[in-house]
Amino acid sequence: MDPRRDDKTGWNDVGAFWRVDIFRYVLPHLLAGCIAGIVAASGVVATNLGGLRDLVIHTEGGWIAFALLTFGMVVTFGSVAIGAAIMGIPWERS
Repeated sequence: MDPRRDDKTGWNDVGAFWRVDIFRYVLPHLLAGCIAGIVAASGVVATNLGGLRDLVIHTEGGWIAFALLTFGMVVTFGSVAIGAAIMGIPWERS
C-alpha cells in the first residue's frame, strides 16, 4: 500500500492531483481551448457578426448574451481541445 494514501479520504496531499500523468497532459490543452473560446467569442462580437455587437451594446441584458456566447464557446473549444489531445496520444496495437 502506498504510504501517501489515506484509506478514508484518498490522497493526503494536494499535489497528488498533478502526479497523475493524464491530468498534466490534458489540463494545458483544456486551458488552450478555453482561451481560444474566449478569443473566438470576443472576435465574433468585435466584428459584429450577425449583429451580435449591436445586441450586446444596445439591449438591456446584452451582457447576458455575451456571457452565454462566451460560455458556449469555452465549453465547445475546451472539449474539442481535450478530445484532440486524447486522440493524439500514441498507442500500440496489441
